[in-house]
Parts: sequence; C-alpha cells; structure tokens
Amino acid sequence: MAGPAQGELLAEQTYHHGNLRDAFIEAALALEPEHGPLGLSLREVARKVGVTHAAAYHHFASKEALVLAVADDGYARLLSAIRAPELPAPFTGAMAALFRLIAVGAEYVRFAFDQPSRFRFMYGTPPVPPASEGSPIPARQAEVLSVFANVVAEAQREGLIAGGKPDRVGAQLWAEAHGLATLTIAGALDGVPRGSARKQGEGARRRRALDLARAAMVGFVIGARPQEPEWRMPGMG
Repeated sequence: MAGPAQGELLAEQTYHHGNLRDAFIEAALALEPEHGPLGLSLREVARKVGVTHAAAYHHFASKEALVLAVADDGYARLLSAIRAPELPAPFTGAMAALFRLIAVGAEYVRFAFDQPSRFRFMYGTPPVPPASEGSPIPARQAEVLSVFANVVAEAQREGLIAGGKPDRVGAQLWAEAHGLATLTIAGALDGVPRGSARKQGEGARRRRALDLARAAMVGFVIGARPQEPEWRMPGMG
C-alpha cells in the first residue's frame, strides 16, 4: 500500500499548480447526490480523485474543512453571478433599478437550478457556533445579503419601493429568492404550472423556475411600492 510520501508524489504527478485541491472539491460535488454534503468522507473523496487518503490531509485537516471549502467555493461563484447579472437592455434610472432587482433574484434561482450540489453544500453545513473561528460562511452570507441590500437601496432611491433599512428589506428579498431556489432544486415546483409530459424536460423546468423567480421579484416590488395613489410601475405611463 502506498504510504503518505507515495500518495503525495502521486498527487504531484497527476495534478499541477494547485489543481489537487480543486479536484477534491469537484469530487465532493460529484459524490453529493449519493451522500449529501455531510455524508461523504475524505477517504471516499480521495478514492474518487485517485490519490491516497493521506494525500487529502495535505489540503484539508478534516472532512469538515473540505465541506467548508466546497461551500466557500460555491459562494464565490454565486456572488460572481448575482453581482453582475445580465440586463435585457441598456436602461437607466428606475427601469435599470427594476431590472437589476429582478435579475439578482432570477440569477440566484438560476445558480441553484444549474448547480444544486454546490447549493446544498452552501446551505447544508451545520450552524457555526459563535466561538468557532476560521469558517468563511458567515462572511460569505453577509456578502450575499449586501448584494440584495444594494439592489433594494437602488430601487428605493428611484422611488420603486418604500423606504426602510436596505439590509432588512434586502433580507426579505433574499428569503424570497432562496425559498424559490430551495423548492426548485427539491422538484417541488415542477408542476407549477402543470405541463404535459412533453414539456417536463430539463429546459422546460429551468424556464419555469426562472419565470417564477422573475414574477416573484416583480411581485415583491409591487408589494413594497410607496403608498402613493398615483404610483405606477416604470414604463406603464
């Protein structure tokens, strides 16, 4: 059986430039559908990568460290997606604020649909006790909240939604997007609306999830609009 030195040599020969750590993350993601975020072991992940168990400990002190690394990687990817969502046209002012708010919620749901295993790692880790140190998750979640708070603040400046603390209103918006994302990857919304069997493919499910997300974000804006009799959605005259 290969010892630690041999395992390390195998890793160096197979992976270069820090790719072994990334390979462990990808292997953990591949095993997630079968084991869940917390059900896998470093030994199983090492076997999936094709290196010895000992080689894993050069990158992760424990299974928990690997789980946190996968979750942190997921948050980095999510933040990249929701910080720069694609807008349908070069709008400015209230229209830009409206579309940006809708896009952030839709991109959140899109990320969960396209990468459900990453999403489950991100939100399937156990709560971090206050005394714990070294977990990147609380800081990452604060970054996600700040993205939602920023689009809320922009919508408030444009008079789209009523005033209030942007982080508090942003948390409500995040909760709505997260609920949709969670229901979507659980398959709970596959029949909303119910289509024919021909329309139940992956592409149809994805379009339906994004349509629901966009509708939910529009509904959020309407529900949080300023209490003025003459208020209108942008572009409605």
